Order: sequence, then C-alpha cells, then structure tokens
Amino acid sequence: MKRTGIVGLSRAVRALNLQTQDPVETDFAASSIGSLNMDFLESIYLAASGADLPVEKREVDIKDRFRIYFPTHDTVAASTGGTQNGGTVCFQSKWYNSDTSPKTLFRDYQSTRTGLLSHNKILFSRSQKQAWAYVGGANISGSAWGKAFFDKAKTLHTYFGKCFAAQYQIPLKHIALQNFYGPNNSEFDRIYDVKKLESVTLINSLGGANGNPLTVYFDDTWNMTHPDLSLSVKMMRSDAIGRPHVDLISRSSGLEELYLIDPKNNLWSQSMSGTPATVEPSLATPSFTPKQSPDFETHLLGKDYLHAITSKQGSTMRHLLLSDQWSLSAEDLSLLVRSCPNLSQLGLAVEMNNPHFLRLLIPFLPKLFALRLLNHRNTWNADTDMDLVAADDDAHICGIGRDSWQAGYRNLKWIGVGERVFELGNVCQMEGERGEIESRRQVRRVSLSAVKHVEIWKLDAMEI
Repeated sequence: MKRTGIVGLSRAVRALNLQTQDPVETDFAASSIGSLNMDFLESIYLAASGADLPVEKREVDIKDRFRIYFPTHDTVAASTGGTQNGGTVCFQSKWYNSDTSPKTLFRDYQSTRTGLLSHNKILFSRSQKQAWAYVGGANISGSAWGKAFFDKAKTLHTYFGKCFAAQYQIPLKHIALQNFYGPNNSEFDRIYDVKKLESVTLINSLGGANGNPLTVYFDDTWNMTHPDLSLSVKMMRSDAIGRPHVDLISRSSGLEELYLIDPKNNLWSQSMSGTPATVEPSLATPSFTPKQSPDFETHLLGKDYLHAITSKQGSTMRHLLLSDQWSLSAEDLSLLVRSCPNLSQLGLAVEMNNPHFLRLLIPFLPKLFALRLLNHRNTWNADTDMDLVAADDDAHICGIGRDSWQAGYRNLKWIGVGERVFELGNVCQMEGERGEIESRRQVRRVSLSAVKHVEIWKLDAMEI
C-alpha cells in the first residue's frame, strides 16, 4: 500500500524532499482516462504536493490548478491513422458525460510529432520554488493509482453481489484480502467453496489485537464468524490476531503453514544489507500494551494460540511464524516441538534462552531447515544476563557453530536472531579456546536478501 499508487507517489515526493504547502500546478498527460471525479483528482493533487496520505487530508481547490491532456475527436480524426486507428487512446463516453466528470479540466492533447497520437503518461508538478515530473506507465484512472482514502460504502456485496444472488460459491483455491474497509455482514464465508479453498491471506483488514483504525470496521462484524465454520486450508496468513482466529484454527484441520504477521515489522523495507531496519511510526494506536510491559490478556491470547496449534494442527504443521508479542517459556517450547515434529520452518520469540537452546530444541525437530528468533524484551540469557539480540556476531557464530555440528542438526541451514541472519555450512575441525580440537559447523552472517525465498521471512510482510 505504501509503495504503490497514490500513497506511493506521496511517499516518493516526501522521500525526495519535494513536499510543499504552497499551491501546486498539476498537468497530467495520458493515453487512457478512467471514471474520474474531483475527489480522486484532489487526492492526486495532494500526493503531488507530498501530503502524508492517507493520514493527512486538507481542503484544496484544484479547479484552476489541475489540467488533464487527452486528444479530442478532431485531433484523432486528423491523425495519420484517423479514427479507425485511434484505439491506442481510450476514454469511454459514459465516463466523460457522467455528472461527476471534471469536464472543465480537460485540454486537447496534440503531439509534437505531427500526425501521431501520444501514448505518454506524464505528470508535471510545479510550484514557485520547484518543479518535477513523473514519467511512467500509469494513466489517470482509479485502477492505475488506487485510492488514498477508504470508501466506507464498499462492502463484499459490492464485488460479489451477483454470486450471492445466484447462491454461487466461487471454487477458489486461494483468497487474499488487503486494506479492506467495510463490514462483513456474514458475506465472507459465502464467497468461496470451503472444500476447494487451500489458502487464506487477510492483511490490514479485520482488526484483531493489531488492528489499524484506518481499516478496522468498528461494528465488529468481522468477529462474528459462523460458529460451525471450519476450514481444511493448508495455509493461513494474517496480521489480525484474536480469539475468533484462535477458534477458527481450533475448528479446522490439515493446516500446514501459519504466518502471524507483525504489522509494525519493517523487515523488507530496508536495503537488504542485513543491517537493522528503521521502523516507521505506525499509523495505528495499538490496542495492546507496548512490548515493554506485555499485558495479561496478550499473554493469555498467546497461550490460546499455542494450545489450538499443538492440539489441532500439530501433526501437519510445517511452517510456523508466531507473534513476537509472545515469548515462549521452556514448557511452551517443549509442548510445541513434541506436538509439531514436522516443522521445517519456525519463527518465535523465546523467554530465558540459555547457551544450550539449540541442543534442547533441534533433536525433536529433525526436519527443521530455518529457525528465526524474533525480537522481544524477554529474549535474554538467564545465566549471563546477556541480551541475546544485542550480542555481537562473533558470539552468535561461536555459539551456533558449537551447538549445531551433530548429525541431527544437518538439515538446519538458516538461523535468524532479530534482524540478523546466519547461514550454517559444513562441519569442520578447529582449535578450541583451550587448544583442544573440536567439531563445529561453519557459520557466517549473511544479508537479509539471502533468505528472501524462505517463507518465515518472505511472507512476514504487510503485502499480499
């Protein structure tokens, strides 16, 4: 959402330090025009001014400051190919003639190449102090730029109404919903055929403990799932943790992959250099107590998730990414590894780590390929009072190498500690601290890009 469309444009303008509160002259040359109205064009204008969308919305008058360039019928007729070959530019008459069409903003677009119709998509923006241009592939339409502000009138019926009326359930294998603002009205479960569905992805739409006020529908209809609804999907991915989700996991079967995304995670916005990311301020006011003081309700919710996973999905679970709000105790870890022996990827926050953490965990997970320790204030070494995440690379390389050389650990290739990633190589012989020869795994720190194909990192993002 932040990188593309209108919001992406406003972010790019600010990143280039081109934002301004001064009036801006905006000219948009396009080869295709969508269904336009003044609200949409005002959002383009605000983005070109560098307004922080969708948070900042100020009143603007664009009647004399916004112009759209598109060839008239006469210009197309006078071109070399005439109207018979004018299909390279398009604008439906019903959209131009609609009551909301900004007709007064249109200007005739005559190409400097005599006889040709321009296919450019160019946005010019200028104020008294500066000027810049966007040259790209986006015409001026809602489908090209999206929306900066949420339409409260949109419901699932807007998109699937004909299916509902025909009582037809789409035989979808995968369904994903992102940045949706609107009520459920018991419609979501009617979209798809439960027996055909294999994966569900819900991002920044349903609320839950991580809810963003910009996209949480406050009548709480998303928490009213049918009490008999059960799924047999292989993958669930969501940032909306909450008890309705726990109940759904408890009623479902065959789940192989579960990714609980952190909405504040800025993991993939960094430069892939392996250095810690700079986390942007969240637009939301979290409904849970910050991590410096985890509240009891969050703790109980984590216990409920763990129970649902281990008691109902343990035998099939292969990939598991838990929330960093929950630090698992030794007892929790024991329950998890005994109940989920087929895990090949695991991401979690742990409580009271010790130098023998891997020795306690790995023997019970012979298929483990990637392990990711998430940041949490309780991720520390009880014996040394050392912050595990703050320890230097050499300490991690030494500890991981010593604890992972045995035969039962050979499948393990990747270990993440906070924002850092370590790659495990072959077993070798080397001299220990006291001069003795000992076996160790070769370990080196790598950049984050090295694990962009590993799902517990790859899918921990607020994008579909």
